[in-house]
Amino acid sequence: MKHLSLAVIFLSLCLFGGTLQAQQGWKVGAFALPQFVFLYNLDDVELEPEVYSPEALWGMAGGLVLGYNFNDYLGFRINGIYSQQGGAYVEGRGLDLVTDTRFVHRLEYLKVPVMLGFNTNPTNRKVQFSMYAGMQVGFLSNAYLYNDNPLYTLTISEEISRFPTGKELYNSIDYSVVGEMGLDIQLPPDNFVLNLRLRGDYSIQNIENEDATFRITQSGQTRNEPYWPWARGLTRNADTFG
Repeated sequence: MKHLSLAVIFLSLCLFGGTLQAQQGWKVGAFALPQFVFLYNLDDVELEPEVYSPEALWGMAGGLVLGYNFNDYLGFRINGIYSQQGGAYVEGRGLDLVTDTRFVHRLEYLKVPVMLGFNTNPTNRKVQFSMYAGMQVGFLSNAYLYNDNPLYTLTISEEISRFPTGKELYNSIDYSVVGEMGLDIQLPPDNFVLNLRLRGDYSIQNIENEDATFRITQSGQTRNEPYWPWARGLTRNADTFG
């Protein structure tokens, strides 16, 4: 894969309680929605597809939203989100059914984004435009590594006595930038608002744990070896959702 777009459009639905979202005061809400996620590493995407081909995954996200508008135009939002992240890659694409294997790294995070933003004039309007941006911290809750090719059999050398778990391969905390834009539509009765959003976040750090090692014994000597190649570039979470 020579090029990997970071802009995949997604519409999502959020329902907020309270008066029209743009008006002054506190707002609360909840949401559940699909999302499009992938792991972005420049070293990986520049490899020939026949050698290594990164792929995106579908995931789910859901959580709660708490917000406050300082006035009719400006406000902040803080979310608590459960999010399925990760990515996949294919080795030996198109060669044969045995070597054409798809490895999946499914990561699960608890995310807390904090955003500031603005909206258009709410006076006597049922539909408004809003835009928010900010920072986000994600806490890795679990990680699953598997292959979805039924013909694939994992073979580990007898020299390896310990292999890191999926969760040990990734950092426990992920910092990222986050942003959203979309429309707020007031529904009857007047204390509910439907939010249509385009939203995404992108890691600002390496999510891979560079200290992850496996234990190997050769010629009677046991040592720990790095799991990730020492010269490997940064890997980042990227997704678009609502």
